[in-house]
Amino acid sequence: MPESPVLLVAKEKFQEAEQALAFYRGQDFDVAGDVTDIQDYLNYNNGNLLHNIKSVATLKSCSILTALFVLVEMAPIATRSIYDDIIFLSGDIYGITKTTCTITFMSMIQVGIIIAAYLIDSVGRKKLLLISTSLTSLTIALLGIYYLVLAFNEISAGSYHYIVVWVLYSYGIGYGIGAAPIVYCLIGELPTSGAKRHTVLVVFSVFWIFTYINMFLYPLAIDKIGEGGVLLITSSFYGVAFIIVLTFFVETKHKTLVEIQMELKKKELNNN
Repeated sequence: MPESPVLLVAKEKFQEAEQALAFYRGQDFDVAGDVTDIQDYLNYNNGNLLHNIKSVATLKSCSILTALFVLVEMAPIATRSIYDDIIFLSGDIYGITKTTCTITFMSMIQVGIIIAAYLIDSVGRKKLLLISTSLTSLTIALLGIYYLVLAFNEISAGSYHYIVVWVLYSYGIGYGIGAAPIVYCLIGELPTSGAKRHTVLVVFSVFWIFTYINMFLYPLAIDKIGEGGVLLITSSFYGVAFIIVLTFFVETKHKTLVEIQMELKKKELNNN
């Protein structure tokens, strides 16, 4: 893997940059235009973080991406800590082993991602995210209700275990359709070129800080309010993500970066 073409252009190693681009693009691709684009990017990207976030579009895109990453990626970490040991552990009652359940669940996520790959440019990012966050919120809420019932009546809830496994599979498909892949695609679409690297740094820094805190709080929350209560809170994460997408997110399908930024600025311009 060659060095980053951006770094090479920044160090004025243009020949090495063209060789690196030729490696990534292919020998038959004309890389001269890409070198010019990188130079423009570097010239536009001279501002520091505080300078870049003064832009309304940059601030909005950074806020939207940070919120989506925290909400839709923290929830699966919490959820998997429960289902892997509790829901699938008793799956052999129905002749399905825990290993089979886990493999099938991960396959459901892959099915969702394949569906998203085929539909993302025809249906659009926003619709897929709305479908994904609503389906995942509903299925996690159903799991929470299951555990609340299980806490009061183990025999009654146990009889619905087979349905619960399919609810979990539906969660996997819902997560794969939007929450899993699309939030990562948006990193290349929402931020302006000049603020892209700063946006990525902010988004992932905040995300991993929240994830780190979550891993400590999660076991404590189970002890205090039980698995059902934790899952209902987790479900609300997706609910908030649904509201954010519905209210603030702009569709990026078939739009240039300039068009996306103008839409992000539109409300602010109208207010002024």
